[in-house]
Amino acid sequence: RMLPKGSNVSITAVVTNKIEKNAFIQDDTGAIYIYANRYNYSALVPGNEITLSGKVTEYNGLLEITDIKDKKITAVSEGNTFAPTDISLAEVDEDHEALYVRVVGLVVTGVETIDGEKGYNVMVKQGETPGVIRIDKYLNPYIEPEFFSVGDEFDVIGNVGQYNDQHYVMVSSTDDIIK
Repeated sequence: RMLPKGSNVSITAVVTNKIEKNAFIQDDTGAIYIYANRYNYSALVPGNEITLSGKVTEYNGLLEITDIKDKKITAVSEGNTFAPTDISLAEVDEDHEALYVRVVGLVVTGVETIDGEKGYNVMVKQGETPGVIRIDKYLNPYIEPEFFSVGDEFDVIGNVGQYNDQHYVMVSSTDDIIK
């Protein structure tokens, strides 16, 4: 469901992915990004069902929860399993934002790096549909751009992210790229 920007919310959901200190969470109604603002929340572990209160904001198009109340995220349960939702590359869009997804049959068409920046985009296509896989600068271990070659074929698992008008699949490790 769409959470109104600027609203304060309390949510219980499962962590589907973590990238550096930030995470994606999901329940039966939808998914959203948690911006930890450099704070290290030990409960943000994939598979943990967590509860938190915070403010809904939007950063460059991505809906997120920030200003975590009392700097407190509580793990309600651990080891919850969850499967990615299978979508097409064309469905990497606003309707699926933050959702934990799998997109199969991708082919690398290029790697777009920016001098002096670690984060980069892997340009892909599924059939004739173009799209983007985002490699975050904070990945640990980091995935070097040389990991990808034009013509590589793979399936990807990750979360739908957004930066301005561009939606992409954000991966958390090489385990999310199934060659």
